[in-house]
Amino acid sequence: MKKLIFILTFLVAGIAAFGQSERVMESDLKIKTTTPRLYLQGLGGTILIQGTASGTLTLRPYAATSGTIVLPSSASTDTLATQTYSRAHGGGSMVYPGAGIPLSTGAAWGASIVNNSADWNSAAANQLMWSGGATGLNALVGRMSLGGTTVGMSFFTLANPTAIRFPRIKADNSVEALSAADFRTAITAPAYYETTSNLAAGDETDVTLVGVTTAPYSVTIFDADDWDMTHAVKDSIGISGGVYHVYIYSTDAKTNAKIKVLW
Repeated sequence: MKKLIFILTFLVAGIAAFGQSERVMESDLKIKTTTPRLYLQGLGGTILIQGTASGTLTLRPYAATSGTIVLPSSASTDTLATQTYSRAHGGGSMVYPGAGIPLSTGAAWGASIVNNSADWNSAAANQLMWSGGATGLNALVGRMSLGGTTVGMSFFTLANPTAIRFPRIKADNSVEALSAADFRTAITAPAYYETTSNLAAGDETDVTLVGVTTAPYSVTIFDADDWDMTHAVKDSIGISGGVYHVYIYSTDAKTNAKIKVLW
């Protein structure tokens, strides 16, 4: 007990005189008792545990691998294992790079770039819209974004006619596909019909006009070599059962004569 009192007296006296001069102990200091406590009282005091530039600092109960250290500034306790540390040089607070997303040169911080990470997330989501599906796409807005006009987009969305048709642009900039007959009507052009037939010599040949709905007003006839032979024949128009015919009289026999009709 006397030895313990001596050690404590020596330690307290040394700490009390620390503000006036340093006292160095170059040997282990051990305080043995049931519940040892060390009080350092005063304002602005500092406890320094200093070793080499790097090493291992262990805080634990004697002869134990772990323990509890009570921190006066904390209402709770922490159980600590042995921690490895490396003493920092230079001191001071951390110097942060500029606002945004920092770029490293490998040796230092470069200029930061604007934080557009929210746009990246949107771009990743929008990219899926162009993967071949139509999910999330607005076709009309897309066509307009590409500069499509009303009539241009009407052509773009025109249904496949699956037949020979002629486009008509209407006053409202819509587009429709017309058959030949409807197209001729739209442009007020006469209907046109062409067929071939073998003509008998010195006799009238009856040729049925397929699809002719009104009486023809012009009939021209050419031979197989495209020689106009209209002047050499006598033609007449007849109707039988609602079907129009042209009766052609030829002085000579003609094979595959071309008959062209306007009505």
